[in-house]
Amino acid sequence: MSQPHYDRQRLLEIMRHEGRKMLAADIMDRYGVPEGFRRPFRQWLKELQGMGLLSKSGQHYLLRSRPTMRGKLQVSTRGFAFVDDNAGKSAFLAPGSFKGLLDGDLVDVAIVRGKKGFEGLDPQLVERGRKKLIGRLRESHRGYILEPEDRRLEMLVTVEVGDEVPADGSLVRVEILDFDLNESVGRYGNPPLRTRLHEVLSGWPRQQLEILRILDEQGVDESWYDAPCPVPAQAEDGGIHRVDLTGLPFVTIDPPDARDHDDAVFARWNEAGAELYVAIADVAGFVRPGSQLDERAVHLGCSTYLPGRVLPMLPDQLSADLASLREGVDRPVAYVRMQFDFQGQLESSDWGLATICSRADLHYDQVQDQIDGAADHPDSEIKDQVDALVQVARLLLGRRSKRGMLNLASEEPIWVLDNEGRPESLHLKSQRFSEKLIEVFMVTANETVGAKLMEADLPAPYRVHDDPQSERLATVLALTARLGLPPVSPKPSVLELNKLLNKARGLPSYEAVSGLLLRAMSRAIYYAEPTGHYGLSSPSYLHFTSPIRRYPDLLVHRAMRWALGDRPDKNLLSGDDLANACAQASRCERRSVEVERSVDRLFACMLLADRIDDEFEGRIRSVDTRGLTIALDEPPVHVKVPVEGIGGRWTLDPKDQTLADKRSGRRYQLGERVTIRLIDVNISARSTTAVLIRP
Repeated sequence: MSQPHYDRQRLLEIMRHEGRKMLAADIMDRYGVPEGFRRPFRQWLKELQGMGLLSKSGQHYLLRSRPTMRGKLQVSTRGFAFVDDNAGKSAFLAPGSFKGLLDGDLVDVAIVRGKKGFEGLDPQLVERGRKKLIGRLRESHRGYILEPEDRRLEMLVTVEVGDEVPADGSLVRVEILDFDLNESVGRYGNPPLRTRLHEVLSGWPRQQLEILRILDEQGVDESWYDAPCPVPAQAEDGGIHRVDLTGLPFVTIDPPDARDHDDAVFARWNEAGAELYVAIADVAGFVRPGSQLDERAVHLGCSTYLPGRVLPMLPDQLSADLASLREGVDRPVAYVRMQFDFQGQLESSDWGLATICSRADLHYDQVQDQIDGAADHPDSEIKDQVDALVQVARLLLGRRSKRGMLNLASEEPIWVLDNEGRPESLHLKSQRFSEKLIEVFMVTANETVGAKLMEADLPAPYRVHDDPQSERLATVLALTARLGLPPVSPKPSVLELNKLLNKARGLPSYEAVSGLLLRAMSRAIYYAEPTGHYGLSSPSYLHFTSPIRRYPDLLVHRAMRWALGDRPDKNLLSGDDLANACAQASRCERRSVEVERSVDRLFACMLLADRIDDEFEGRIRSVDTRGLTIALDEPPVHVKVPVEGIGGRWTLDPKDQTLADKRSGRRYQLGERVTIRLIDVNISARSTTAVLIRP
């Protein structure tokens, strides 16, 4: 007689339902343990006691209170799942332990430490992530069912249809209703998922269909973007005196295709050093607490930027018109003025509401041309202002580099689309000084406003970034030591890491090392306390400069207005309200990032779809037990080479970050140049597969 598998989730449900301490015999009766298996079951209870799941009082067992974690459920196609919180902490969930839950759901789980890290138990639904699904409609003996195109949905999906039934096999979109918890079907005993037919997806272009699928996967409700939302004709000042700064030659500097201009800058030199104004669109004057605009902004959390398309947090009428700092138009702003000495040290600052009139809508290429000496702006006033901005930016960047600002290599993907919105080509854009100029001004303004709110003892959503994850950082530092780079301390400062990166620059493995270091960083989140920002070496960092596209910035503007005297109901969040707002904003930001990354992967697959059997050159970007990731030279996308596509019996050396074959002695390492042949592209799964040809 073989020993049965005991289900921890079922045991926890039984004991939670009883709500009392229980004898082992009572537990076994409720669980239905046969007589011949009671001894091993008692042993299992002792093991659970040792893990901290149960405690024992005399002969009675009871559930032990455990720390909990709230996060997003991420289901694997192999049946297990992880719960990831906002800060990057994750917990493993075994197959069958999250019945009645879907990939993308927000859940609370109890946390225990297992053999390989944290395990999540007893997941409880907080909020359903997905609202809709896409798949093929099929007729069955149970009525109509959906064959989801997402392989992570290992469950029966029933569909309620109306009078007009689409043809069998039609591609449809359904609205999720709930689970039928009275039935269990399938490999993992999941209850059937009930849905209702929403629309038939006939005639959709492939890229639009796949982007819709991505939005559904991430729980983005596109109806928010189309719903009518009243926008005030002008900003309220809340009784605060608005300073007239229209006489100063402010300019905006943005990408050439920017639709909204939410920040303008002005700089000049004086006898004490450099004076810098950063003026931000007065969105808080338009979006008042409790309004429909506010409800929309809370739900969306931030704008999402896709190739050729923006999903805006606020309606276009506001973000691209009424609040946008357009050239030659008087606009209301919130501003911070900063006075620096000649070494770049902040000497004084003040803030307030004002009216400005931007002199010029500049874009980065124009400013870079003037920096490079290729072409000056034809208006002498604008030319002089750009020169002043460049000089002040150099001053601030020089001081910030001495203090510490993590300088990881990053390149922005720029997609070129055809008239139908399909990807035609991709190139990577490195940051130039014109972009660094605006970045350092915005970072400095954010930090200054954060310090002023701390000084005023006003609650605000801070942008916090914890120290690097120690285990991942240790792997990177062990690798850099083997590459012959100078050793750094186990808990390095930002300055130490920058020196390490500078030494690695020029090595074949530089981009891979930079990528590993990036993955070792903790995830930046919004938090109600100023616990510090590691990457910027800042104790009081927050986001002030983009209230058009980020909700936490809007909350910061409201806190600033509160300090200036604008104090309507709910204008200042604090306590649990602020903590919940920070958690919600962090989740929305994460959702937006996942959408943007998924679309990049989708477009990479579409770019390669017609190139099966073509050969490509590239470098090894990362290695793991499943194979290699190759960064192609052209187009600059990543493809996967599974170990089956290499040949041999490969093992991972985590210290060297290499794959090695003991029989042949062959090793594949980061940065090594290889030639691959593309053998498969799966657009729906957003995956590519290749085999190695050389070396």
